[in-house]
Amino acid sequence: MINTQITYSSTIMKITCPHCGAMGKVKAKSPPKKDFVVFCPHCKEKFLVKVNLRDYYRKEAKIPVSCLLSTLDTRDMKDLGEGIIIDISMGGMCVRIYENLSLIDYFSKGKALTFIFSLPPRDERLKVSGEIVRFSKEENKDYFTIAVRFFSLDKFAEKQIGFFLLP
Repeated sequence: MINTQITYSSTIMKITCPHCGAMGKVKAKSPPKKDFVVFCPHCKEKFLVKVNLRDYYRKEAKIPVSCLLSTLDTRDMKDLGEGIIIDISMGGMCVRIYENLSLIDYFSKGKALTFIFSLPPRDERLKVSGEIVRFSKEENKDYFTIAVRFFSLDKFAEKQIGFFLLP
């Protein structure tokens, strides 16, 4: 099996050889639209560069989040427990839920949830809503993972998430 490196599509892409750890850049006239193979000039091994074509940059994270079932009456939201944001972008986030396996039915694809969290380095609480677009539960694990697409973010949440995503 060929080793891989994942990168965002750009005219200049920083990559690291998965065989020897050598770092380098791949330059192109235009951002690639599909995966490509690279030969490392240091160790002479080849590896696959997988191009991430997401609409938004996604940043890995470990941020505590509260999950609430969205209802028409925002004063009467059902608390679905705590989770951890494992990555986030301007378009959505991926959340790992460790608690409340008994409430797993509330986390199905298409459900609308509200999330409350703070992004470092600030402690200002954000409240965002989104729809579950993917649900996964690995066998013999004490957690499940949901991918959420945000509904329209308010200006405050948009600004805070944008600031957090800056390199």
